Amino acid sequence: QAVEEGAQFDLAQTLQYASPSFTSTRQTGADGADLIDGAALRGLGSDQTLVLVNGKRRHTVSLVNIYGARNRGNTGTDLNSIPLMAIDAVEVLRDGAAAQYGSDAIAGVMNISLKRSKGCEAVAGYGEYTRGDGENWLATAYCGAELATGGMFTVTGEWQDRGRSDRSVPKGSPRIIGDSAVTNRTVYLNGDSPLGEAAEVYFTAGMQSRDASSAAFARDGIGSEDIPSRNSAAMYPDGFVPFIDGVLEDRYGILGLRGDVAQWHWDLSHTYGYNELRYTINHTLNASLANLDLLTGGAGISPASFDAGGFSFQQNTSNFDVSRYFDTVLSGMNVAFGLEAREERYRIRQGEEGSYLDYDGAG
Repeated sequence: QAVEEGAQFDLAQTLQYASPSFTSTRQTGADGADLIDGAALRGLGSDQTLVLVNGKRRHTVSLVNIYGARNRGNTGTDLNSIPLMAIDAVEVLRDGAAAQYGSDAIAGVMNISLKRSKGCEAVAGYGEYTRGDGENWLATAYCGAELATGGMFTVTGEWQDRGRSDRSVPKGSPRIIGDSAVTNRTVYLNGDSPLGEAAEVYFTAGMQSRDASSAAFARDGIGSEDIPSRNSAAMYPDGFVPFIDGVLEDRYGILGLRGDVAQWHWDLSHTYGYNELRYTINHTLNASLANLDLLTGGAGISPASFDAGGFSFQQNTSNFDVSRYFDTVLSGMNVAFGLEAREERYRIRQGEEGSYLDYDGAG
């Protein structure tokens, strides 16, 4: 219903208009934070909201917000890596969530339940700001079918293209302040199948590839202090806006078995999450390299594009949970216990030397 009737095409913005305690902020001029919309509950840090998918922990992104980002020092969960059409319901648990789920749920817990209904549906959408920029295109489809075993298999595909917007005030040099440009390509699978009379296997798999481009702080041209410290008169005499272009890869998978033995319900599962961000900086320069070229008799030229490295985060979580409800004890009592093992790995990949070396000395 949200994807068919709402005015927003992504999950984060849709929830902002549906849940009073939820906020999602689009950043501008905050480096990598411009490429991933931060999301949080109750005004707390984004890494204090625990996000579950079908009751299983979802991984956070590899980006650590810095500089002027709203969630500076935090990581968070990229809700826009889940297509709206794949979602059946979003449950928000706020009060007392940390007592059950731990310190990463101080702000609350969100559980995203995926669809498992039969039939197919598709939606196409278009929107733009009244100023004529920020064009937003959406094409998404969902199909669910009942398996011969009696289980369900569903698949959702989504393509979204959001154009750049600009709300800067002209000051003689170029400026861009507004939404970053984003193209998402997402596929999600979800399903389950009985295994005999007392058990079933269930699975979820999601994959998203994102190309995004953020406008960084502008550099001024001739007559400003940015030459030669941050610009070259030979390359950008009127100033320039560098672009932080990111390629994001997100992978998510759940595989589990659950069943009942003597009125005890058990659930054994493994959840895999992976998020990677790689930077290329375009329409830019290494000012020290351009200045060195000028000092050695050249025109003062530097490459205009650099591989600036990136980072990745991988999370593997294994769970075994057991529970039973006793309806005759204390007017109803639930007993539950379980085990969890979680492994997390974070990697940083350096960029090419021209993206970080100072070639002409201090100053």
